[in-house]
Amino acid sequence: MRAVLVAPFAVLWVVLLAACAVVLWPLTRWTGLGQALACAMGRGILLLGGVRPRVTGLPRARGGPFVVVANHASMLDICTLFAVLPLRFLFVSRPFYFAVPFLGWAMLAQGHLSLDPERPRRAARAFARMRDRLRRGTSLVLFPEGSRSLDGTVQRYRRGPFLLAVEVGVPVLPVRLRGLFRALPPGAWRIAAGEVAVEIGEPIATAGLAREDARALALRVEEWTRGEGGGEGGAPPA
Repeated sequence: MRAVLVAPFAVLWVVLLAACAVVLWPLTRWTGLGQALACAMGRGILLLGGVRPRVTGLPRARGGPFVVVANHASMLDICTLFAVLPLRFLFVSRPFYFAVPFLGWAMLAQGHLSLDPERPRRAARAFARMRDRLRRGTSLVLFPEGSRSLDGTVQRYRRGPFLLAVEVGVPVLPVRLRGLFRALPPGAWRIAAGEVAVEIGEPIATAGLAREDARALALRVEEWTRGEGGGEGGAPPA
């Protein structure tokens, strides 16, 4: 029954979100209305799917701006982050999502950013926009693996998000997602109800770091996300 309810709800809410985002474009982008609608959508999909996030380290996500980095194994990752993060933030996504009718329109109206790493010139312009958003006080959420994991394991973290944080001098906020691959793996449409874990680590300051340090920082956070260091929701190992 849940699967029957979730899909129509998600489609209808995306259409509503797109309509509101386009019609009320100035309010959607500059007042937080768009994010409020997206947060409501995320919470609604999780509720109908019977997915219960258990969040640890939530106070660490207050303030900002941050470069938020999380592992990515399910389409529910986005819903979950919208539902739980107490931040004004934008997602950085691949161009494909911006071409999807209604969803792409809503993302554009809300100001989410497109990044195509296969096109260096476009990627350079995208990074310039990201730096601008961070300097204006808006956090950015990126998936350093580049795409969803097909088997649920954490893939190699790319250095781009960490280089961005170093260049702007804002902290990296690591987030570890557990259980969402089981709830909705790639290619699946039926959500498996249950509890999932969202572990928010200590923000990692980047002040004083050089561009050459971005690779080591990426590896440090990747290892923490895999569970090879740091306690639950604690600080990634130095």
